[in-house]
Amino acid sequence: NFFRVLLGRHNVNTPPHQRINSINNDNAKKTNLLLYMTGHGGDNFFKFRDQEDFTTADLRGALEQAQIMNRFNSVLFISDTCQAFTMAPNTPEEDEQSYSSTKLKDVYTVGTSLKGESSYAHHTDRTIGHS
Repeated sequence: NFFRVLLGRHNVNTPPHQRINSINNDNAKKTNLLLYMTGHGGDNFFKFRDQEDFTTADLRGALEQAQIMNRFNSVLFISDTCQAFTMAPNTPEEDEQSYSSTKLKDVYTVGTSLKGESSYAHHTDRTIGHS
């Protein structure tokens, strides 16, 4: 799933095209990640292809782990959903609610809508899971 790829926790038989192989401790200082999420979202959650979902706390936890593991230099997280900015993992509110004392560094968020705002697609495309 998404978090396994982000954290490099693959099954040994996972094909190379389903991994982020360039991220390791030697070159993580040069690795900048762009995470672009579009689909169905709501207040503090995002849904993949209407089958799997995760919360802001889940995303923050994965980014904290990736930061501790030195998996990136910086992250630009773009959320393009309804209530998109509620998914921001690096707000002061999320810092206060975090279970760890880890502060996310160099994680930047762009959201296309605020809490209570909708975001509409132009058309449906089932081939990419966009409904």
